[in-house]
Amino acid sequence: MVKLRCVVEHITYQNQGNGWSVMKVKVKGYDNLVTLTGSLLDVPVGSVLLVDGDWRVDPRYGQQFVAQSWMEVMPATIYGIEKYLGSGLIKGIGPIYGQSDRQSGGRDSRRARSNDKHARGGGACGGNRGGGRGSGDGSH
Repeated sequence: MVKLRCVVEHITYQNQGNGWSVMKVKVKGYDNLVTLTGSLLDVPVGSVLLVDGDWRVDPRYGQQFVAQSWMEVMPATIYGIEKYLGSGLIKGIGPIYGQSDRQSGGRDSRRARSNDKHARGGGACGGNRGGGRGSGDGSH
């Protein structure tokens, strides 16, 4: 059995009834995306997986890694962190925030997030929608 660490890039097929899934994953050391198959129903795009399985060549679809078991792990690379944050798994963080720190070298990302909070009516400038402290009128 082989162990593979990968980042889910694209879900090609998922059978909701039995969980059978076909995914394209990024694996360090491989130039092209790898096809991953197996019972992976609850795995969203952006997830980092540690998969136990074996390689096989399907006569119709070519080389695939067939998962016997898997577990989701936290990303350990910048690429993995960007995919994870950009996947939408964490509310309020999407593809733009997932890449903003690296693209700006970290210089402007704090200001961009701060400005975005104010534009949405949240943050320290008011916009309290109830349930929290403050008057909600922006005065402190």
